[in-house]
Amino acid sequence: MTGVVLGAMGLLGMLLNRQSHAMAGELARALLAQKTQQVQSRVENLIASAERQARVCRELTPAAGLKARDFLPTFERLLPGFMQQAEFSYLGYAVEATGEYAFLERRDATTCRLRAYLVLPSGERVLQQYSVVNARFVLERSAPWSGYDPRERPFYAKARASEGAAWTSTYLFRGNDWHPEWLGITHVMPVRDPQGNLLGVWDVDFDMSELSRFLKDEASDHTGYAFVMECAEGEDPVLIAHPDAVANPADAGMASPLDPVLKPFLARFLEEKRGDDRIFRVGDRDSGRLIAYRKLPPTAPSWVIAVVFDEATALARLESNRQWIWLLVLGVTAIAVLTAAWLAHVL
Repeated sequence: MTGVVLGAMGLLGMLLNRQSHAMAGELARALLAQKTQQVQSRVENLIASAERQARVCRELTPAAGLKARDFLPTFERLLPGFMQQAEFSYLGYAVEATGEYAFLERRDATTCRLRAYLVLPSGERVLQQYSVVNARFVLERSAPWSGYDPRERPFYAKARASEGAAWTSTYLFRGNDWHPEWLGITHVMPVRDPQGNLLGVWDVDFDMSELSRFLKDEASDHTGYAFVMECAEGEDPVLIAHPDAVANPADAGMASPLDPVLKPFLARFLEEKRGDDRIFRVGDRDSGRLIAYRKLPPTAPSWVIAVVFDEATALARLESNRQWIWLLVLGVTAIAVLTAAWLAHVL
């Protein structure tokens, strides 16, 4: 009886040892799926918020488009909603005929301003800057127009080529006294007359620093970390958001994090011809990492969300659980041995 119990105990130990890596893989894959969905939900919420804001802006636009005289009252109506959307960097409208442009700009969660490029009745071209006081705009200063023309920016070119609302690819946002240069993306809403002539363009923008901060806040040893790449058709993949990203104008708005996963990820991603929803391993079984990636739907920007998870972390968690299982097995075995000895004595 005792030999049978000890033999069963040994067999159980062998099974536990063989299943450790398999269980670690299953746990890692479950955590990868959960993390990927979490990041995707955040990205989709950002996209949906920008699209809703653009529709609101379009509803406030007269049939003939906004004129410079409409800037202040229109943007005062938009101000409360803009302040509630902390992820938005800018919200603006550009006039096709004159290049006049007004936009709300966020500094932080509680501070924003309005900047307006205007042509005065005298013909003078100026940049006026307004602070926000009690939900109203107060003129701070007026300076000569620097020559900036929104119609030459990537967001405007995208709107001009689009029949309706559209997303740009990521591009470099201009730096100023509030912000460094940084990669960003814009949702555009062209305003056209009944004949299809372009009257102006609404833009809703957010830079990748907001998304990178989210990825940094969500990164952990237990659930891994995520990064986002833009993978437009016919273009090389571009890293646009990473937990370790920092502003670096010389590097197109993103420092290249010294992440050893990026190079093998790109090689595997390109080798698989950019398929959807993949999980693969980088490195060996004992020290490798699992990477899961997922493409956003076709109506969204051409982004791929990748999540990286250390298999050793899952194995360590299972090892801790396995120690408890061994203690349980030893306890059960001791009881079984004592019971067998007692029965042998009684019989």
